[in-house]
Amino acid sequence: MVSSIGYGKLLLFGEYCALLGCAAIGVTLPCFLRLSSSSTPRTALLPHIPLCKNMTCMQKSLQSKKLYVQSTVPQSGGFGSSAALATALSRYFYGNNKNTWKHAHQFEMYYHGKSSGIDTGLANGNPFCVYSFQFLSGHTLPQKRKIHTPSLYLLIMGVRRKYSTRQAIANISWHNTKTKKLLHKLSVFSQHAISLISQKASGEGFGTLATKAHQTLRELGVYDQRIDKLLTAGLQEGAVGGKLSGSGGTCYLICLQKEVALHIKNILQSILSKFQGIGPWIIHIGK
Repeated sequence: MVSSIGYGKLLLFGEYCALLGCAAIGVTLPCFLRLSSSSTPRTALLPHIPLCKNMTCMQKSLQSKKLYVQSTVPQSGGFGSSAALATALSRYFYGNNKNTWKHAHQFEMYYHGKSSGIDTGLANGNPFCVYSFQFLSGHTLPQKRKIHTPSLYLLIMGVRRKYSTRQAIANISWHNTKTKKLLHKLSVFSQHAISLISQKASGEGFGTLATKAHQTLRELGVYDQRIDKLLTAGLQEGAVGGKLSGSGGTCYLICLQKEVALHIKNILQSILSKFQGIGPWIIHIGK
């Protein structure tokens, strides 16, 4: 049996402004999507996937094979299910090599219309690892670098979106003067976060920056009242910061102690159940 895998992701800083070539930070999650050529328990037949014109060789392969998918990456929640699928497809047909990210990015561009390459970069990463992304002139994909954050406990959760990532991107007034200023502000937060990490600053500063970035995203029109309620509840119970992530269906809270994260998790579970939400999960990053 031939199989391949792609991972879920969580964008920590850099939503939307990354599409303009600004820096971003994200973490590869331990949830995964596995693609295989034979059925195993809890798998389903992969539906027809429209492919780019330059992927005709893959189209022929898909017509001659039955591919099955097993996934623990939540769909329609902003956890990168399409990036995980794109990465798994790239690894399945082209192998796991230096071109994996490039081919996965081509898929992602087809799904979303516009893509920075960050989601597929994270889907092609190692679980629990944090990466920064810097865009260089003349390069299609950003420069990816593994970074070491302070010791942080992330409470990750999401709500089901009623829109796709493609729709979320289309709803941004990219040429509006106010929008440009807000996107620039978000890019400054991303660069500041990278600076804090390089300076080995405390987790409190990281959390404060996340909360400020969330407020800016709200000004941009990227918000969900359910997400706001979750973040407010977590901050009141001891989280040092938090923000919406990605195109709007995911969010995270930052805690400095595991005990605090567990306490907040118990409180948020009842709120999430009312929304039929996703999570919450706790992951530890940094040293």
